[in-house]
Order: sequence, then structure tokens, then C-alpha cells
Amino acid sequence: SEAASRLTGNALGATPVQAIARPAFAGCIRCTITAKLRFEQFSQGNARLYAWYLQPGTYVELVVDEFTNNWTLRQLVAGAVVAEVTINQATLSNRDYTVQLDYQGDDISLSIDGNLAALLTPAAGTTPDGTVGFEVSSHRVAFDLIKVVTTTPGVAQPNAMFANGFEGL
Repeated sequence: SEAASRLTGNALGATPVQAIARPAFAGCIRCTITAKLRFEQFSQGNARLYAWYLQPGTYVELVVDEFTNNWTLRQLVAGAVVAEVTINQATLSNRDYTVQLDYQGDDISLSIDGNLAALLTPAAGTTPDGTVGFEVSSHRVAFDLIKVVTTTPGVAQPNAMFANGFEGL
């Protein structure tokens, strides 16, 4: 569902809910992705923030599991996990978390609420490239103020936060 800049994935007792920002935003290589996420109730599901989503099976994702308190940043290529780092951080319901993923050609950094939480080195011979999106599995999670700032040469600055079904560009 949508409300102003908030996109809510409601996948309680259902198949996962996914939204990818293509064709509204084709993507970037060197960019910073910022979003707020909020678990709207306690459950044993998870939320995924997709970054550098090129195609199904080739992307970078942040998987947040509220039940285990694991935040996993991973890179997949052709459906295989090629790089991964997991941190354990308390994850509470009804609290906004500001998440930032940044890639400028070296490591992918994950910051939570303004604090550097993890670094992920992309697999050798790969360069993250693509758009953004989210997925919710067995949970109700709100994603708010999803913003992309690109420094990729030749890529137009989105200059907008994704809202209203990723059609707000």
C-alpha cells in the first residue's frame, strides 16, 4: 500500500511482496541509497532492500530479520551468493531505522542510523549495477523516503524520492 512517501509491504500469511523501481529508474553503479524501514509489528519474517538490482538473481540486498536481529548484506550473481557479511543488531517493532548503502567503486558500506555497521567487498570481477526495490516476507514492513543519489558518470540524477509505487519520478 502507499501513503505519501511510505510504501508498505504486507506479506503476513501470504507470498512475499516485491517492488522494483524499473522502469522508473534504470539504475546506477556509483550511488548512495538511503531508506527508512519500519517493522510495523513483531513477526518471524524479514525485509529486503534491493540495491544495484540488475535482474532476478543478480543484485545486492540487505536482509533484515527482526526475529534473529541479523542484518545481512550480500551480493548475488546469477542466483549465487558471491559476497556476504552479517551483523547482529537489535531490531525493534514500531521504530524507524535509517539505512544507507553506498558504493563508490571499492567496498559497499552499510550504515544504520548514521553509524557505519558493515563493509562488503564485491566479488572479484563484478561491479554492482542496477536499480532499487524492496521485498517483504511474512511480515508487515514500511519503507519510507527511498532516495538514490548517483555519482555514476552519464547517469541522470533521479532527483526524487521513490514514492507512489516508484512512479514519483
